[in-house]
Amino acid sequence: MADAQVKKALKDLSLPLKPSATKAALAVADKVRKAGTSAQQNDARKMLGTRYEEKALVWEGGVIPLLVALLPLCKEKPMIEAVSLALSLAITDYEPNIALAAEAGVEKSLVELCKNASFLVQQHAVTAITQLCVHGTAASRAKILAAGGLKALTTIVKEVDTDDVIQKQGPPNKLIPYKPGQRQEEAIAAICAIACEAKTKKTAAEVGTLKQLIKLAADENASPRFKEEAAGALLHLVTEPFNRALCCQDGGIPPLVSLLSSSSLLAQTRAAGALRQVTEDEGLRDQVVEAEAMKGLLALCQLPAATASTAHLEAAGALHQLANQPPGKEQLLFCSAAPVLAVLLTPESSSAPVMGNALAAVAHACTHCAVNSPGTILQQAATGFVPLQDQMGASGVVAKVVAVCEGLAAEMHGQALAALAALTLQHATNARLAARAGGPRAVVELLKRRGEEVVLANGIKALHAMAAAENFNAREAMALGVTARLLGLKRESESEVVRELATALLEELGVHAAVDHLGRVLITNRLLLAAPYHLQAQKVVATVGLHLAALRSCREMLREALVGERRLVGALVEVALRDCLSFDPALA
Repeated sequence: MADAQVKKALKDLSLPLKPSATKAALAVADKVRKAGTSAQQNDARKMLGTRYEEKALVWEGGVIPLLVALLPLCKEKPMIEAVSLALSLAITDYEPNIALAAEAGVEKSLVELCKNASFLVQQHAVTAITQLCVHGTAASRAKILAAGGLKALTTIVKEVDTDDVIQKQGPPNKLIPYKPGQRQEEAIAAICAIACEAKTKKTAAEVGTLKQLIKLAADENASPRFKEEAAGALLHLVTEPFNRALCCQDGGIPPLVSLLSSSSLLAQTRAAGALRQVTEDEGLRDQVVEAEAMKGLLALCQLPAATASTAHLEAAGALHQLANQPPGKEQLLFCSAAPVLAVLLTPESSSAPVMGNALAAVAHACTHCAVNSPGTILQQAATGFVPLQDQMGASGVVAKVVAVCEGLAAEMHGQALAALAALTLQHATNARLAARAGGPRAVVELLKRRGEEVVLANGIKALHAMAAAENFNAREAMALGVTARLLGLKRESESEVVRELATALLEELGVHAAVDHLGRVLITNRLLLAAPYHLQAQKVVATVGLHLAALRSCREMLREALVGERRLVGALVEVALRDCLSFDPALA
């Protein structure tokens, strides 16, 4: 379309409405339709949105504002079909023209056209709405919703283009072909694009959108695009808690589980994301397990990471939530989840977020009778879920988790330590595997270097579990100097949880601090230096665990310190207790 042709189209499309507007609109549409490549199409769109001048006439925004102005005025079917086509083609995937259409206030007119008797007009309108929702602003989406766009789009999606319905449309437009089902595909895409809005989430159930999306997701005859967009819309809607419950009530879980095995990776990924959102609600997790989602989620995790990294992220995210529930643990065991999780814990094949979800799945699965969340201090019962601990150990998961603890990805350390604690709790075999992989050294290093509560708490839990289940781990940790760090945490940590955990591990290791976190003496207030030791030994509290024989050798020094420099008392007693079998007063 040369410059002269553009100016003629501008004149024909300008108000007042002219019969020549139909031909001009088709010429505008052909400028895009007949362009060979995407780049050429965008060049045409750029021309259509360019400012033109002729003498005293100025057309700001080219043809875009003119087409918008004509939409509510066109009454004849051929004209509105041509004008709506021209507008939809002119703005598709071209943000400058989308902005021009929004500035001209196109939203309400497009929603009204969704109710037009012509299926072509409906298709063009919903295509334009999709563009505004995807590439436009939140303000445009709000205007579409305010004009009743969600209900109008849902109505189109519900309809079926049977032969009888198509025949009632009358003779087909030879210049603008229509393919049955096109308007529905565009409408479901528009719903998916607008489903991220808060108002959509609040009204989706009320206008029947949620049920219709579930129906489409379950339709075996629906096209791949239908299923992709339906899954995407459901993913957005179930981020709202009350929609999760409604989705389950309306039978939405089985269709989503079915989509996990779709031929479309996008549909699979979106379905996994929707299930992940549903599993955020603890009360709905059993329904997801009962729908046999575990098998599909694990299969999704085994797709090539190069093309399915997002699918891995969503699927592993759902797995770690389901692993919190007893039925979920049983299904993970039945489906042999451990080898799959072991692969996800390999840095070469997984991103950090995927590995984080896999670590959470390991921690939650091996923890018995407790509900956990990622990135928090692990909650545990007295024992772990032994069958999954066994399976994880046999699949090489323990060594993979230790490797993460040794790695540089600081954001994963807290979750990796939680996984290690869950794997080794009351499990001697896994504790030995951790020892061979360098678990004690990895944990002690993190305890020395990191100060975050989650890392410290989960690290102490992991070391306690390893030490209690395998004595070599206790000796190794003490040889690496963990005692001093634990004593410091017991005295100085601002976290009560960390102080309590440090105290418990010190007792497991047979070490006892001289003062508490407030500096109050714990040992010397139990000593009577003038009294016979054999009498005191009968009265010492068991949890203190004093080695009186060692203290006897430094009795005089302690007495002098009490009289002379009281500030040394805590240090002297601490030294005595930490190395009571070889304490030398001369070296103190």
